[in-house]
Amino acid sequence: MKWTGRTKKASPRSLVRTLALSVIAGLCIGLFYVWQFQFSVVALEASLAAGVGFAVVVGIVTYVFGPLSGIWLYVTAALAGAASGSLWWVVLRPNASAFTVAAIGALVALVVTAGEIRGGYPSGSRAS
Repeated sequence: MKWTGRTKKASPRSLVRTLALSVIAGLCIGLFYVWQFQFSVVALEASLAAGVGFAVVVGIVTYVFGPLSGIWLYVTAALAGAASGSLWWVVLRPNASAFTVAAIGALVALVVTAGEIRGGYPSGSRAS
């Protein structure tokens, strides 16, 4: 398998920019998904932390390896989902193990990623 990542050295300033944009995007994602939980300050904190965790993992991986496709996109989504679920667990401390929450986060991220790549339509029913 041929590596197709970055060929020129990226500056540390671009890494800071990438992380800053990832945090901002993660906060937006967290605010978007807070409606799924009973609204409280702790739920808001957990949702924001999960969103930031997901976006930072994706930002760092794409910074290091460049644009993702194929199996690496799914691997990155699973890692980001596990990080997101773990951060959510750290803030809320539900009655579930950290491993279970990380596995659920990875599974949800994989399902959402697969659905987004397929265009959100069931097979054979493309919108025209």
